[in-house]
Amino acid sequence: MVEKPVSSEAPGDSKNVLPESKSQPPLELPAVDSEKRADKEKVHKALKKAKRDSSSEIPAFDPVKDATVADMRADTELKKLYARRFIWILVGQLLAMNAIFVAVGLENLKYSDFVINLFMGGTLAEVLGVVLVITKYLFSRK
Repeated sequence: MVEKPVSSEAPGDSKNVLPESKSQPPLELPAVDSEKRADKEKVHKALKKAKRDSSSEIPAFDPVKDATVADMRADTELKKLYARRFIWILVGQLLAMNAIFVAVGLENLKYSDFVINLFMGGTLAEVLGVVLVITKYLFSRK
């Protein structure tokens, strides 16, 4: 004698259970993923619309193109983030250079002219070099 599973549902109300069998317990059907259902409905609506409007083409869904666009957007956001950070680092470096220059002019710091010229020239070359690298990378032609 096979026992029936206890259920709070009335007989015949179960939608995801196969009919009972004497040799096997009832099997549950997998639930349909709502995202897949939404995607199917979206494609179905687009095809229906294209069928009604004979002059339009059936929309093409290209996952490679979508992935490329998403990659380009992420790359652009990353470039913006790094550019902003480097600009703030350069601003800080230039402010520090100017503060040292003023302190030497007010004779609060004592350095030889050669050291000051070397420091100012090196800082200026570094700032221009970083700006050049950033702009070349941000506006590169692919």
